[in-house]
Amino acid sequence: MKLFFVSSLSICSIWAFTKSLESYSRYLEKSHIDLDVKGVVWSAAFPAPNVTVPVDQKHADVSDAQIGLQDHESVEAGGDKEPSKYEFLGKEIDAGFRVAKHAGPDRLALSLEVAYLLSCLCSNGEFNFSFRYGGREGLKGVIFNRPYPIIALDTERRAFRREVRAFEQAISGDKDAQPHLLKTFLDAFMRDEGIEFPFLPRKNEAIKADMLPRSYQDFKKYWPYEKKEDVQRVKVEVQGENEEAVRTLDAEIPVQDPESRAIIEENRAMFFKK
Repeated sequence: MKLFFVSSLSICSIWAFTKSLESYSRYLEKSHIDLDVKGVVWSAAFPAPNVTVPVDQKHADVSDAQIGLQDHESVEAGGDKEPSKYEFLGKEIDAGFRVAKHAGPDRLALSLEVAYLLSCLCSNGEFNFSFRYGGREGLKGVIFNRPYPIIALDTERRAFRREVRAFEQAISGDKDAQPHLLKTFLDAFMRDEGIEFPFLPRKNEAIKADMLPRSYQDFKKYWPYEKKEDVQRVKVEVQGENEEAVRTLDAEIPVQDPESRAIIEENRAMFFKK
């Protein structure tokens, strides 16, 4: 069983991603290619409440229960090693795709959980992102279609367009969202909507039980029973395979060979004795 959370390394990856978008955008511009790039960042917790399934099982139904369809250790390990061979399903995954429609060349769309994490870090002076708040809008299937905060990082890469935006803000009185205000707003919003807070431990910070998301605590209670069922299932499968092998061997040995028959019966008795 594993606990997945957004680490400081992940936050640095977001910063690197914005730089990658900027670099490739400049390449397209210099190459006179009439295209641009945009991105979105969101978070999702595994192995609960979201799930990992092999591609050949991607049409499996995901339960609406809090625990949901459970992954096995081998599936989780496979998803980490070769993610292209797996599908990731769940409400948080769906929410990320809904948020993506608000991405643009000048803004990196964020889920509210990621926006909350980034605003916390920026409030503490650890990063310096510029946030844009676009009000709230209902996203299909996300928090029961109630208005969802539309938040993005300002990633405008062209100097002349940044200048135009600065003049426009001065005329309209519009301002970028201040990190400390955004953090406070999202804190209140998530509490009101019953949304789990993302977990970002500090270096060498002791992880206390009450700091962990509710979905993980619920899964932790359920996991030992799931693990026990997995072990029992493997035993039954191995036993079934051996029984089939014995039956196949029985069919291949002539009845008139009493010596071979005795050896088979002896091996059968030893196997089931174990």
